[in-house]
Amino acid sequence: MGIFSDQIGRPPVRAAALAAASAVTVILGLCALRVLPWPGCPFFKYLRLACPMCGTTRAVIFFLRGDPGAAFAANPLWWLWLFWSAVSFADLWHRVVRSGDTFGQKLLARAMRNRWVKGGHLAASLLALLYGNLAK
Repeated sequence: MGIFSDQIGRPPVRAAALAAASAVTVILGLCALRVLPWPGCPFFKYLRLACPMCGTTRAVIFFLRGDPGAAFAANPLWWLWLFWSAVSFADLWHRVVRSGDTFGQKLLARAMRNRWVKGGHLAASLLALLYGNLAK
């Protein structure tokens, strides 16, 4: 029990979750600052085909710069990647300070129970794969 009233009954910070969340945050920050390189795509490296997510980083950068047309041209699935990345990042930090099911776990469980969501993700990925390899 802490000395502050807001710490009473609050679960302790879990060291492993804190270490993982901190490491992810630091690595992403170093990549964004161009101290570390962004990791390459193994799909493209070994198969010489653009994967469904190839061009997503460029697409998000275009969107953040205010050019949604260029973002969709770089990869039409950038918004899906950005959404699930934000959910995963928030979920990771939520695990540091809270116990029990997190928002990300509940959202993912609900999405995986819905066959339309799963089918939509699969169809969108296949269309992006075709778009990335045939349209360009």
